[in-house]
Amino acid sequence: MWAYTSNTDSGTVSAVNLETGEVQVIQIGERPQGMAFSPDNRRLYVTNMNSDSISVIDTQSKMRIGEIPTGKGPVRIRVTPDGRTLVYALQTGEAVGFANAETRKEETQVKLTGQPVSLTFSKDNQYAFSAVQSQDKIFVIPLRTRKIERIISTPPGSGPDPYLPLRQGAA
Repeated sequence: MWAYTSNTDSGTVSAVNLETGEVQVIQIGERPQGMAFSPDNRRLYVTNMNSDSISVIDTQSKMRIGEIPTGKGPVRIRVTPDGRTLVYALQTGEAVGFANAETRKEETQVKLTGQPVSLTFSKDNQYAFSAVQSQDKIFVIPLRTRKIERIISTPPGSGPDPYLPLRQGAA
């Protein structure tokens, strides 16, 4: 079994074999941040904040096999359950980006009113939630429409990050 770490200061990802302790270091972009696996776990997508890109790593070979150019400052990332779309927070770009995993091209950006620091999905994978801590706001974006549906204001100074909705029926 392998685990992965993004190594922000060195521009690398480490693949760590949890049974043997073996470490394989993979060179990627500048200031790697968030990571997400494809549904089949064959690809690992890593945001590179200072390279304005997402690195694509093959988890079998432990090698970088591609890069997806993005808007400015990608930090957190999720993959839709069908594996076709990458959704990510663009911190310095003040947006949420959407990229096609197959073509490796950014398709669109949804502009926010500040710098997002997080990105999560609803339990049913129908919505993306991205928080702008400095404004105490959470943006609700349906994945289908890729437009802001709602902005949730949290108490002043709360700095939401990340936003995780409760399971239905949970207290």
